[in-house]
Amino acid sequence: MSPGAQVWGLGLALLLLLVPGAGEGRSGAAPGLSPGTEVFAVDPARVLEVSYRTPGFQVLAHRFRTAEAFTLIILKPGGLAPEWCEAKECWHRVLSHLTSLPLRSIPSRREVEVLLGAHPLGTWGELTVRDDSLLEPFRARVLPAAGSPGEVWLHVQGATYRVALPHKVLELLAGGCSTLAGSGAP
Repeated sequence: MSPGAQVWGLGLALLLLLVPGAGEGRSGAAPGLSPGTEVFAVDPARVLEVSYRTPGFQVLAHRFRTAEAFTLIILKPGGLAPEWCEAKECWHRVLSHLTSLPLRSIPSRREVEVLLGAHPLGTWGELTVRDDSLLEPFRARVLPAAGSPGEVWLHVQGATYRVALPHKVLELLAGGCSTLAGSGAP
C-alpha cells in the first residue's frame, strides 16, 4: 500500500471515530435526531391538502382556505366511481396523527437494506401534506411496521425512520368515506 493510501485510510478511520453515528451506518438520517423528536410536524389547522396513495386506493383531502371544511375524495382502481364526502370528526383525529410524526428509532443501513429488499419503496404508501405556508409540501413513503401497531416506517428525503403512527390511522384512510366522514376513533 502506498504512503498516500495509508494516510487516506487513516484519515477515513479517524473520521469514522469522530463523527457520531458514522461508523454505525445510519440510514441517512439527519444528525441530532433522538426518540421523541418530531420528524414531521405542522399545525393541522394550517393544512390545506393531504394525499395518501397505495396500490389499492387513494385518499385526497382538500380545502381552499383553512376556515373551510375538508372535502374527501376516495379513488379506487378498476374503474369504480370516486367517493366524495365532507370530512367529519374522525378525519380530524386522523389528520392530527398525520401532522405529528415523532421519531421512535433510526435503523442502521443494514436494517434499511433488509427492509427495502422485502418491501421496495414502490410498494409503500405515499403521503403528501401541504399547508398554507410557502414551503414545499411534505412528501414521504409510509409502511406499517410489522409487529408494532403503533409504528410505521417513514422514508423521507433519502432517510428512513421508525415513527409513531397507529396502523388504525391507515386502516381508517383505507375505509374511505364510510370511516372518515364518521366519528370513529383512531
